[in-house]
Formats: sequence, C-alpha cells, structure tokens
Amino acid sequence: MDIYLISKCQFVISSGTGIDALGEVFRKPTFYVNLCQFGTMNITSERINYYPKKYIDKLTEKEITLDQIFKKKIPLLTLTEQFAELNILPISYSGNELLELSNEIFMRYLNKWNDTENDKQIRKIFESKWSMLGANVPRPQIFTTYLRKYFH
Repeated sequence: MDIYLISKCQFVISSGTGIDALGEVFRKPTFYVNLCQFGTMNITSERINYYPKKYIDKLTEKEITLDQIFKKKIPLLTLTEQFAELNILPISYSGNELLELSNEIFMRYLNKWNDTENDKQIRKIFESKWSMLGANVPRPQIFTTYLRKYFH
C-alpha cells in the first residue's frame, strides 16, 4: 500500500525514513525536513529539497548560524557522539515552524516559489561555503526559508 500511495501522490514530505526514496523512483518532488545529517545525503536532484534540523550550541544555548554550521562542519557529522563532542544539540522543528515551512513546500510544488535577489545572494554564499566541505560532498538543495533563517 505504501508503494502505491507514493506512486499516486503529488509530492513526498519526509524526515529520511527510507520509504521516501520511492519519491525519487516515481519522480515525485521530495521535501526532507528535520534531517540531522544533511551533508551525507547522496541524493541530489532538482526535485529534492532539504530543511535540516536546527542546531543549538549547548554552551551558549543559542541557535547556531549558517556560518557556524560550516565552521563546525556540521553537515558532515553522522553520529550522535560527534554532535555531543562539539556541544551541539540537534533540535526538531515544532508544528508551528513546520507549518511556516509548508508555504514554501506548497509554492515550490506549484512552481510559484520565487527567490528574491537577497535570497539568490544568500544561496551563492551557501554554495561557496558548501564547496569548502570537499569535492566529494554532493550539494543538496536547501530550502530558502532555512537559508533566510540561519544566514546572519
């Protein structure tokens, strides 16, 4: 039944549980939310967008900015122990935060999402920072709302 539903759906929203890979098999737009290890995802496609978890610095109890995410190489962390060693706490989004994100998901699905000029500049900075992680790390499509929120 799961396979049938994914084959008939318009798009997939997932947190990277496995069955969501069928979205790509059936060429469905796939929106990953609350992913912790977004730099280790091997799937890169125009149909796939990522909204990584938010990260809290345990020492300052503040959210980690995009710049700090790259300095600490958070996209490459894969083990809970690695986050703990860096005093980083990955946090899932609340229902209200996911509701805010749903606007971008829906507008992207309708092909009506438009990045502003500022968004495009932030994305260029993100892409240049991403390239510093290494040539073997595929660059994911990150939601614009994520970049807006964590770019300081």
